[in-house]
Amino acid sequence: MAQGDLAGAREAYEKSLAIDLELAQGEADTEAQRNLIASYIGVGDVGMAQDDLTGAREAYENSLAVSLQLAQDKANAEAQHYVSVSYQRVGEVAMAQGDLTGSRDAYEKSLAIALELAQDKANAQAQRGLSAAYTNIGTARGAQGDLTGAHEAYQSAHAIALELAQDKSNARAQRDLSATYTNIGGVRMAEGDLAGARDAYEKSLAIALELAQDKTNADAQRQAGVLHERIGNVRRAQGDLTGALEAYQSAHAIALELAQDKSNAQAQRDLSISYTNIGGVKMAQGDLAGARQAYERVLAIRTDLAQDKANAEAQRDLAGAHGNMSWLELLDRRPKEAVSAALKGLEADPTQVWIKIRLAHGYLFDDQVDKARAIYVENKDVMIRGHTFAEWVHEDFKLLRENGITQPAMDTIEQLLQ
Repeated sequence: MAQGDLAGAREAYEKSLAIDLELAQGEADTEAQRNLIASYIGVGDVGMAQDDLTGAREAYENSLAVSLQLAQDKANAEAQHYVSVSYQRVGEVAMAQGDLTGSRDAYEKSLAIALELAQDKANAQAQRGLSAAYTNIGTARGAQGDLTGAHEAYQSAHAIALELAQDKSNARAQRDLSATYTNIGGVRMAEGDLAGARDAYEKSLAIALELAQDKTNADAQRQAGVLHERIGNVRRAQGDLTGALEAYQSAHAIALELAQDKSNAQAQRDLSISYTNIGGVKMAQGDLAGARQAYERVLAIRTDLAQDKANAEAQRDLAGAHGNMSWLELLDRRPKEAVSAALKGLEADPTQVWIKIRLAHGYLFDDQVDKARAIYVENKDVMIRGHTFAEWVHEDFKLLRENGITQPAMDTIEQLLQ
């Protein structure tokens, strides 16, 4: 949804909320209370989409307060459901805010209610809600680094989804089952179980491809593309570059089709990701010309998307594209161009410290050693994706040497970074 649409949606929800607040003055009016809960959740959902996390959390907590009031009637299953949903939403926004403890606490409260509601085994909606609650717990545990706990929760969600998906005509149940396989694949990947991850992703993909036979279902098409990409990631991690490229090209074919809609920013972004993956594999295969062609297409798409200066994701994506191009220029022995690409990346998003590694390398191989040294030393202890700046530099130097790219000051720089 475009930002203008979001603003309109928020205005509509807030008007509805104002009316519902008036009508809900009488606490005995349960219909008014239900409408009030829906309005608070609507305002919160739009706030999440607008990245207004503080406003979203306030709305969800208000929804929770009203739900808890209604749920004093323990026999009212609908009221209990509202409480569970409200806790779920609070958990989501807490996760987005980085409040992992608060998120897990909210999700566990949601799960406790879902377990109660799911005692009615004939209630498919309650069973689906329980599966979703286990999924949220898995996500929270994974975010806290508890991969074993995450796997356990995802398996619980999967067991329920498997049961519900016995009805092959129920597309939603099939989609839910596919999602549980995807989650299991993700945690297996994080655990280093590449074979297990690939198995789970391939099972998820088989279901997604069934659903994607409906060519009018863009969501199903996109999910199939995402799963091809995940399988490509596993194959690449397994050292199977040919298989990875094959999977990425399958994802790309879907992305290319969906991106025919030029007004769909997500589809354009997905297309840029597919080009990025293809470029990365071609670079690893030594096909620098093929990698350059792919990365140039990424830059064209992301430059267009980044015209919206208020879109932080688009700016970050553009920075990443320039950062990738900078590394390609280094491997292609064009250090001046590597510096230029890195500077463009940092201009797009100065917070992407990893691009400073590329910038320093560019200066080093352009024989501007003092400039390079200053960047290396200033940032050597900065953490980037679980490793220090210095550790990434050592890894890059290793790769550059393997490609026959050296500079006399490399040994001195490495000593400085010890």
